Amino acid sequence: MRQDTLLDNEGKNTATHSDRIVILFYPKISPGREHAIHEPRSLLALARMIIPDGYGVKIIDSRLDPVLENELDYDEGQIVCIGISAMSGYQAVDGLHFSRICRQRFPHAPIVWGGWHPTIFPDQTIADPVVDIIVRGQGEITFKELVASLDRKLPLDPINGIMYKKNGKITANVERRMIDPNDFPALQFDLISSAQYLLDKKVFIYISSVGCPRGCKYCCVPLVCKRRWFALKPERVLREIEEAYKRYGIEKIIFFDDIFFVDKKRVQDICEGLIAKGIRIRWQSHARVDEICRFDETFIRLLKDSGLEQVHVGVESGSQAILDSIGKGFKVEDVPRAMKILQKNDIDFAANFMVGIPGEERVDFEATVRMIQELMQIRESARINIFHFTPFPGTEIFNSLVAKGLRLNLPGELQDWGNFFDQFKNYDRPWLLKNDELNRAKILFYLKVGYIIRPSSVKAPVREIARFFRYIAKVRLRKKSYTFPVEWY
Repeated sequence: MRQDTLLDNEGKNTATHSDRIVILFYPKISPGREHAIHEPRSLLALARMIIPDGYGVKIIDSRLDPVLENELDYDEGQIVCIGISAMSGYQAVDGLHFSRICRQRFPHAPIVWGGWHPTIFPDQTIADPVVDIIVRGQGEITFKELVASLDRKLPLDPINGIMYKKNGKITANVERRMIDPNDFPALQFDLISSAQYLLDKKVFIYISSVGCPRGCKYCCVPLVCKRRWFALKPERVLREIEEAYKRYGIEKIIFFDDIFFVDKKRVQDICEGLIAKGIRIRWQSHARVDEICRFDETFIRLLKDSGLEQVHVGVESGSQAILDSIGKGFKVEDVPRAMKILQKNDIDFAANFMVGIPGEERVDFEATVRMIQELMQIRESARINIFHFTPFPGTEIFNSLVAKGLRLNLPGELQDWGNFFDQFKNYDRPWLLKNDELNRAKILFYLKVGYIIRPSSVKAPVREIARFFRYIAKVRLRKKSYTFPVEWY
């Protein structure tokens, strides 16, 4: 019987001294080799809850390497359970593949699924023969109680937030409400080799809150958090950032919260703390347009002085009708105003747009194009990201499309999720006419060439050609002339 072997941040082996092991698996998001930019935080969040109870934890991240046989070199009697965290899409397929490997290797070990997919599609997930238990919603307390009960062979019916099989019957326990995470232990990054994940060795991704109080109709977060939001207290955020700053020498933090500026006083305390502690870092976060428009000069100066360099903003559309239809809750005229507020203090405005949103007519699409052009005129260095809208299963928009009779080929079984999102590639969105999609694609091509891709970013030998195409693209956009798009090919 061996001890569990883990990697710390220096890449050295560290042994956990426990004979009771929980294996946690993070599936690949897509087939093939991936570049994992962030740690499997859903697994670290679970591990921190059970390690103080004396359990050893083995984390396997399929994004980094294929599962090796020696990673499962345990006696079955050591295994308390095997946990898989999965989002909808290919992660469900890869998670299922790993579950089957574990079922062969450890026939009697309980296999537990959690994360976004089991929460949104609990019945489908628990119906798979290889899945024994699922954890729905916020998983920390639920998983802690579940591991203790499995280890002691106790009944599972008192545990809120799970569905499980017993004697061929599926039982769904009462849902567990989200709770304040401030009482949870800190994440233990020594369980993994963080150097494999950081965007570079000086960038640290940090999550300071969970959930979101907003109700955007295309977003899956409200399905899980029920529009509740909990944030770590400023003193805890500062303590954990200071530790990372001193231990790893980080120079930049990306706050990966779904929403960051809900509580202005909390952000203010964090910024003042960074300055008072002498933590000289650059940082980024998300913000809403309406939030930025409420920033006063004193607050913005504090943000800048504490290191804020870029704000990511979900603009989504330049059409007020579309913004209203997806529940964004702000006015389109506030978008350039928000950019100017940040520009005045030399803070970058990174805007995300979606095209092909259900209900988007040509006039709406053209409004989005004009908005992007306006933003680029305000700040030429602005970062603009344009995404083709993809409906996420379970969201209000997805359900409305299904109610209208559109066939979106929702997988009937867990194993069929691998190719679900592929149906929205190649300009094939059933709620839009195909010709409209092709026309949008042409316009977006010229928009990117004319405004977003900068000749200075192109290698010298073709820089003049890039400048020429940039000029042609702007002319086409101004004259709305997209026939014979030879540049596209």
